[in-house]
Amino acid sequence: MTMSRILKLVVPILLVAVVGVAAYTKLVHVVHIEIGPSGKLKSIWEEDKESPIVEIPQPYSYEQLGKKLFGKENPTILDAVKRVLEEKAGEEKVEELLKRYGKIYFCDIGYSGYCMDVVAFPLTEPELPIVFKFHYNESADAFSLEIAQDVAGIEWYYRNVTDEELKELLSLHNISRYNNTFFVASEAAGEPLSLKGFAWVDKAINISGFKAYKGIRISIIYQDGEKLDERVDEIIVIGR
Repeated sequence: MTMSRILKLVVPILLVAVVGVAAYTKLVHVVHIEIGPSGKLKSIWEEDKESPIVEIPQPYSYEQLGKKLFGKENPTILDAVKRVLEEKAGEEKVEELLKRYGKIYFCDIGYSGYCMDVVAFPLTEPELPIVFKFHYNESADAFSLEIAQDVAGIEWYYRNVTDEELKELLSLHNISRYNNTFFVASEAAGEPLSLKGFAWVDKAINISGFKAYKGIRISIIYQDGEKLDERVDEIIVIGR
C-alpha cells in the first residue's frame, strides 16, 4: 500500500479556463511512504512533480444548506440534536446508543456539497464517532438520513486521567458553573494521546422524551510528549 503526503506547494504555474470549474497545475513535493503487509515501514522516497488541481464549486454554501435542514443559516448543536431526533431512524439510533453507553454527546456539524453531518460520541468512549448524515435530494427538495459508525479498526484503551493531566485540562477553562464532570484519557498503538474533559449542567431540556444537557468538551492532544492541539467546544449531552 502506498500513501502520499503533499508537503510543499509552489505558486500555480498554468491556468486553464473551464466553464464552471477552476483548474490549474502546481509543482508539489511528494513524500511516498510504503507500508508492508505486516504494517512495518518498507521504504520512503521523495519527488517533485506537477499535480493537476481542480476546484469544483459547492452547489450550496453551509448557510444555504443549513437553512434548508435546520431552518436557520447558523444552527447550534442543540438545533442539530433536535433535527436528528425528528427522524425515526435518528431517534432509534440514539436510544440504542444510550442503552449501550449510558450517555452520548453531540459536538460537531459538518458540511460537504449536498450533505450535512451531525456528529456524536459515547461519553465514555469519545474516540468512536457516530455520524448522522443528512443528504439533500435537490429534485425532491428533501433530506434523507444515513447513519455511519466508525469502523477504522483502531483499538482504543480508555483510562482515568492522571492528576497532572487533570490539571492541564482544567487550566483551559473554568468549569465551576457546571454540576457534572467526566474526564478520560484515550490511548491506542501509533495514535496520539487524547485527553478529554466534559462538564454539563443539571438542568435538562426535554427533546422527544430524551434529556439534553448543555455543556462543554475540553480536549488536549499529545504526540510523543508534545502538545499538538487544545480546544474547548460546546456540546449537548444526551441521557434518559
